[in-house]
Order: sequence, then structure tokens, then C-alpha cells
Amino acid sequence: MEMTSSRQRRLLGITMAILIMGSVVAVAARNRLAAPSVKTDIASSGSPEAAIAQLQAAQERGDVSAYLDCFSAAERESLEKRWQGVSQSQIASELRHKSVGVMGWATANVKLIDADHAELILESIREDSVDRQSVTLRREANRWKITSVSSTDRTIPKIPYGTPVDASQ
Repeated sequence: MEMTSSRQRRLLGITMAILIMGSVVAVAARNRLAAPSVKTDIASSGSPEAAIAQLQAAQERGDVSAYLDCFSAAERESLEKRWQGVSQSQIASELRHKSVGVMGWATANVKLIDADHAELILESIREDSVDRQSVTLRREANRWKITSVSSTDRTIPKIPYGTPVDASQ
């Protein structure tokens, strides 16, 4: 009987360890898919993905200055021309509106062309669609800056994001 009790304790310990590891993996995966709440200049961390995180955070907050700071001089100038005559509060509202309905975002196909040039796909995940844009970046003074963003390619998934999985089917 003592052997069975010892065996049961060991089995219980192994089961608990597996459950804890599974929980850690699930939380890490969920956090990776969630839009980060970035309050600092993380683009200085040296990756194109960090520059995109800064862009998304600035857009979500409606922080016009931080948003523009994500772009190279030429792209920034293009945006400033487009917004000429528009108030800062209207631009901020426009930026925040772009984030409405976004459940999360991801970068895909990140390619370092050379030490100072990169390209990637930015995916904005909404409940009923996924918007994809090609983004090119250039490193300027140890910071990645966006040099171009393609027009949006929207796809509609067969199953909307967040649909519960029915294990009985």
C-alpha cells in the first residue's frame, strides 16, 4: 500500500508540473498575440518588429508625434503633406480610429536585407478580417524607421477570429 501511495504522489507531482508548464506556455502565447501596450521608445531596442510595436502603440494612443517619429524623413514629409491643414486632434482621432476593432497584430516574413534594411508583413487582426501590409524599414542612427507601407490587402477568414472551438464536431 505504501508503494501505491508513493506512486500516486509522484504521479500527482508530475501532473501538476505539466499543468503549470502548460499554463505558462498558454499565457506566453496569448501575450505574444495581444497588441502590446508600449509606453516607451522601444524602437531603440534594435529590431524591425520593435519599430512596428512602437508604431502600433502610437497609433492606438493617437500620439501624432510618436507616430510620425516611426517614419523616415521622406515618409514623414509625405504624411505631413497629407495632413496639412488638419488639426492635431483630428489626426490623433484618425490614428485612434485605425485601431478600432483590431484584436491584435503580428509581424510575419521578417527579412533582413542587409544590416540596415528590412522588410516584413504587418497583419492587423480584426474579428471579421485580417489586413496585411508590406512594410520596408531602414536603420537610421541605430533606430529602424519605416520607409514605405503598401496598400492594405484585406482577407476575410472562413471562421471569424475569436470563434469558440466546438470539440464535438
